[in-house]
Amino acid sequence: TAVSIKNSSVGGISLSYGYSGKAYTPTVTVKVDGKTLTKGTDYTVKYENNVKPGTAKITVTGKGNYTGTKTKTF
Repeated sequence: TAVSIKNSSVGGISLSYGYSGKAYTPTVTVKVDGKTLTKGTDYTVKYENNVKPGTAKITVTGKGNYTGTKTKTF
């Protein structure tokens, strides 16, 4: 049975980054029930609005044995 990542913890995201004109793609750590998941196998990551100053969004989507999505902003 697939496990939802909706209530997972997503770490590795700083609340603030300086403007560089380049896309910020922080490496995230996703944990479900204390287990660290593997990017590409257990989840994918999508970044939005991560170039210009303002609020960017990361969407983590479950894959394989994991379902659902979790969104964080930075």
